[in-house]
Amino acid sequence: MQALKDDELAAECTGVPTLRLKLLACVISGALMSAAGAPAAMYVQYADPSSAFNLNYSVSALAMSLIGGTAHWAGPIIGAILLSTTQQLLTVNHLVGSQRAVARHNAGAVRGGRAGGHHRPDPQGSPQSKRGRRMMPPETLAPLLRISALTKRFGGFTAVDNVSVEIRPRERFGLIGPNGSGKTTLINCISGAFRTEPGTVMFRDEDITRLQPHMRTRRGIARSFQIPRPFRSMTVAENLMVALDFAAATGEPASAAQRRDTLMSILKQMGLELKADVSVTKLSQVELRKMELARAMATHPKLLISDEGHGRPFQLGGRRGA
Repeated sequence: MQALKDDELAAECTGVPTLRLKLLACVISGALMSAAGAPAAMYVQYADPSSAFNLNYSVSALAMSLIGGTAHWAGPIIGAILLSTTQQLLTVNHLVGSQRAVARHNAGAVRGGRAGGHHRPDPQGSPQSKRGRRMMPPETLAPLLRISALTKRFGGFTAVDNVSVEIRPRERFGLIGPNGSGKTTLINCISGAFRTEPGTVMFRDEDITRLQPHMRTRRGIARSFQIPRPFRSMTVAENLMVALDFAAATGEPASAAQRRDTLMSILKQMGLELKADVSVTKLSQVELRKMELARAMATHPKLLISDEGHGRPFQLGGRRGA
């Protein structure tokens, strides 16, 4: 959920089912509101939307997040407890002071022969990676990725026009062209960030043209971005852990120690092992690109797409990649 908050597209392309998580968050929020609203309506004996959906409650919710912080899921809860407790203490002090004033007034009224009244206000409520076996030469193998007559238009502008290409296992394929020629658009179509119009995308003999990005990632397609898109509220290790938890989690669940060993091995390949527990906001631009490639490698990809990525060859699962 934290990755989704930081960057929805990067989370989706790292294997996170963003639509499902957003629907889940909406359902949980609605259930909590219902659980709190039903007793409140019974308490006040009526339901008035204007009393629940007003500026005061919106400001209170914002203040809870600001007080507790949003870096951790428990922050708003702590903020809610602190703010509600403060409000209740101030309300109790106000009621006690009011009751004393009323009592003094009534006592004076009785002594003067007048009838005294007492009104108490209503209380205020606040709401792994397996090493590749020795394989045959790429040209003798069936295509890993097959793109047929792929086209992408934005209104009247055609960014990608009738592209067909085959990429085989262990093959390095370079896409070269000037700015605006459609390289990133083609990558977005392969990864699922963009919907294709005419054309099909086949991966390992499966038609993935209509699959969501996170489903393509789980099938073995990983990518980096032209401009690095890290999860900025997390450390380097936590960025990779998102990929390990969502995209690479197949078969027998790995222990926390095994996952830590895996991510440290990947970071060591990229020269970032000393930065594992450092916030990504403190990384240089080059280190951000390395981290993003490491995150893509953590999904255990069969096809790694680097959009203007690292220029030096590096080790990918015991094989050289680029």
